Amino acid sequence: MVQIQGQTARTFALVPEVTDILPPLGSVMGGNEIEIVGTGFADDIWVMVTIGGYPCPVFEASYTSIKCTARNLNSAGPKTLEVSITSPAGNSIQAKCGVLCQYVYDPSVTPQMDSVTPGTVSGGSPTSLTISGSRFGTVSSAVSVTIGDEICTVSTLTDISIQCALTYLPAGSNTVKVLVSDVGLAQGSLTVTGQSTITSLSSAEGSTIGGSELTIEGNGFVAGTTVSIDGSACVVTQVNLNNVTCTTPAHAAGAVTVTVTSNGQNYPQQTYTYATGSTPTITAVSPALGSAGTTVVLTGQNFGATNPENKVSIGGADCMVTSSSATEVRCTAGAQKVGSFPVVLTVANKGKSNDDQMFEYQLSISSITPTSGK
Repeated sequence: MVQIQGQTARTFALVPEVTDILPPLGSVMGGNEIEIVGTGFADDIWVMVTIGGYPCPVFEASYTSIKCTARNLNSAGPKTLEVSITSPAGNSIQAKCGVLCQYVYDPSVTPQMDSVTPGTVSGGSPTSLTISGSRFGTVSSAVSVTIGDEICTVSTLTDISIQCALTYLPAGSNTVKVLVSDVGLAQGSLTVTGQSTITSLSSAEGSTIGGSELTIEGNGFVAGTTVSIDGSACVVTQVNLNNVTCTTPAHAAGAVTVTVTSNGQNYPQQTYTYATGSTPTITAVSPALGSAGTTVVLTGQNFGATNPENKVSIGGADCMVTSSSATEVRCTAGAQKVGSFPVVLTVANKGKSNDDQMFEYQLSISSITPTSGK
């Protein structure tokens, strides 16, 4: 017990005590999860652990256990470990040591990475990588490998070699990290390059009015990817490591260049064609006026042959498609305010239609309440 001086001079507190440190040593690179066993800890007050005077970030705490992750201190050897507890009232108590309170950064147990082959990943199918080195151990479940932020799934392990596989990798240089449970991070500076590859475009051509959702398949796309078509932005709507989707801008008919940049890497340019034959064209809307629930018939050309291919909007309000062919689409008008609005058809893998055909919403009264009065 210890007496706390000051405002609560007659108050006493139980001094926390460290009774074990597990494991007592690990990699000089840090990364090891350390459990500090003892008493008097708590999860509802602030717990701080330092090793060699630097914070060991706490990720779990209870009355009898504290867990933190050792940092890389850029030096080897034994380092003093200290635990302090701060109560809700702001009183700080340093734990006493029932054992030698130190953690050892030990070069003799530190895993070492020497090389990785192959040095590139291009996507499409899993790439098997071999990391050569030493002190990896022999328990596959105890070893994890990340390249960049991507998990490389370990398949084979010896003390001097790790085999793991992954399919896609961010474009550019990606740092290799090997973490051995109860030891920590491996030493060594290795990288694997994610190649800037494009394997296909979801459509080779589309509407001159734009509006087509163009999906570019390949490898290495990350947040911040940009796509331009003949210098105009193709607005990105979705990004995955293996594909990026953008909405095509309007452009005159003809072949143009698609340019993709991701993670600071330029991709091989692709060709996309704006074609009148892929531009949905509405020549008539019948009837020209109505209200919500009216069946609207669009006639023209280059429509989608099936309902899922076609999306109709009237002034931004959905008109639910009920039948489709290449020259006619029928839909049921949704709710909209009174007025005249453009009818637009968007066809999958083609894009938007012209917007010069109009439909007028008329005032519709379904009932009057009350029906009589004075």
